[in-house]
Amino acid sequence: MLSPLDYAEAAVIADAAAEGLDARLAPIMLQPQTLLEVNCRSGNMWRRLAARYSHARLIATDESAEMLAHTRAQSMSLAEWIVAPPTQLPVAEASIDLCVANLVLPWCQHEAALHTWAQRVRPGGVLALTTLGLDTCCELLGLDIPLPFAREDMHNTGDALVAAGFTYPVLDVEYITLTYRDLAKLYHELCATAMLLPTRETQQRLENLTQQDGVYALTMEIIYAHAFRRENTTGEVRVPLSDILRRG
Repeated sequence: MLSPLDYAEAAVIADAAAEGLDARLAPIMLQPQTLLEVNCRSGNMWRRLAARYSHARLIATDESAEMLAHTRAQSMSLAEWIVAPPTQLPVAEASIDLCVANLVLPWCQHEAALHTWAQRVRPGGVLALTTLGLDTCCELLGLDIPLPFAREDMHNTGDALVAAGFTYPVLDVEYITLTYRDLAKLYHELCATAMLLPTRETQQRLENLTQQDGVYALTMEIIYAHAFRRENTTGEVRVPLSDILRRG
């Protein structure tokens, strides 16, 4: 079980992804009446959403009661707090204008998660998410260290969104390199954020990681995506011009 305090201190990538996703939400002309964040964790994304959409009805979920309680205690916003796994959300179908999932997909069965979120988003509403690309932690692959999360090709993420009932997917990718001088800190932070399994075997294999210029480097590939919920099953969609990205 993840420790809320350890996660909050170690969630560098979740915070970077939240910042990037928030910046990508800014140009979308959307004023949601009801907003849902799936697995809000330590609130990296939640704080930004609550500030940007302060007049919306806010719903936050997390599968960990301890994590949710920690984030709720740190939040100044009025919201509904629900303990629930990402694929079993007790939220009414077609009731959400904006659903956000920051680094949730890598630890979910993709098809089930996207299907669940599609059911909750109203026709014409938006799903915005981040996930991890194929190059994430590529430095560890040759060490035979099992990664307890899924890495995804960006194009496959777009295809999965369309298959789940979304349209007009917009995706891009960002690469971030984490550097550590202390291998123990690297191990602790990856375990605290569920990116490594906390086992003696994993720790031993990690000792074979090669330093570069005196530091241990790890690549993180963050995929950003948002898409509109399709309005019918024929493939036709009607999206108000005010909801589409401003361009130019």
